[in-house]
Amino acid sequence: MAAESLRSGERSGPYDLVLDADMAAALARATLDDTPRYFDGTALPPTAIATQTYAAQLAAILELVPEPVFAAARGGVHGRHDLFLHRPIRPGEALHTLVEMHSARISRGNLRVTLLHRTSDGHDDVVAEQWWTTVLLGAIADET
Repeated sequence: MAAESLRSGERSGPYDLVLDADMAAALARATLDDTPRYFDGTALPPTAIATQTYAAQLAAILELVPEPVFAAARGGVHGRHDLFLHRPIRPGEALHTLVEMHSARISRGNLRVTLLHRTSDGHDDVVAEQWWTTVLLGAIADET
């Protein structure tokens, strides 16, 4: 049986996202960060967007990875996550994320699927890029 194909460049989304002041304060408390601007609603921790990407990640990977690949996996784990911020994100700012299939690589009998999240503001200026790799245990597919 031929391996399933994952196609680099396929997209999913957009997914809407707002990072608000309450979330910033909760993240600061959880990470023991006492930066006053995270509690007064004037700033977000730089990694706040990484903690709020899961909904887009889950929806996109289910759309971009063929169902037979998931069916063959024994499970999945968050592999690597790289975050590049183009500018600070403001609390309450309306954002949208497009997710793109970046690559799929077989490694030790597992499939590493990397999705690129590009998050933009209301002017369609990119504010953040995230490369999120999920390791699908025991799954295979054609590499992209």
